[in-house]
Order: sequence, then C-alpha cells, then structure tokens
Amino acid sequence: MAEFQESEHLRGRIEARLEQLRAEIAAKLGDAIDASQTLERTDDSGDQSVADDLATGDFADARRDIEEYEAGQAALRRLEEGSWGRCVDCGQSIPAARLHAQPFSARCLECQVLVERHSGVRHTSL
Repeated sequence: MAEFQESEHLRGRIEARLEQLRAEIAAKLGDAIDASQTLERTDDSGDQSVADDLATGDFADARRDIEEYEAGQAALRRLEEGSWGRCVDCGQSIPAARLHAQPFSARCLECQVLVERHSGVRHTSL
C-alpha cells in the first residue's frame, strides 16, 4: 500500500509540473508572437532588434520547456509501465537522490553523461 501511495504522490508531482510547463510554454509562445508582431509594425531598426531578441529568447525558452514537458510525459509512461526509476539505457536503478531532484530522469548519471558527451548537448535538468 505504501508503494501505491508513493506512486500516486509521484504521479501528482509529475502532473503538477507538466501543468506548470503547459502554462509556461503558452505564455512564452504568446510573448514570442507579440514580439514578432512588433517586428511587423515598426520601421525603427532599434525596436526591431529588441523585438527580434525577445522573440528569439522566448522561442528558445519555450523549446527548453517543451523538451522538459516531453521528458515528463515519458516519465509518466514509465511510471505506468513500472519501469520508472530504471535507466532506459543500462537498466540499473537510478539513485533516489537523482530521482528526487529530477523525477523526469530517464538515465542514471553515468549513462546521461555518455549521451551528452556523444551528442554535444548538455541537459542540466535531465
């Protein structure tokens, strides 16, 4: 019974973060659209430069949030399948401290480092 309660607590935590991410993504994309529309309405190159920088930053932030959202969806699937907490690459248990800090983690630290090293991309939150 305790395992079920822990699983439900974890599911609630993941779902709450996903809801927060949905709101953040919508807000950032909305801000990016507003900045893009400013680009269309102004002839001032300084205003255009600022609007372009804002839109680019908002799109980049939204992209990061979308990646985290997808990781959260995958974590929910692993939770339902019973494989949450196991590394998707090596199958070993992911340390509890890592899962507590980032419940979306799909890999143990060693496998995550290898993936990042090979891809050249570092995901600080995964």
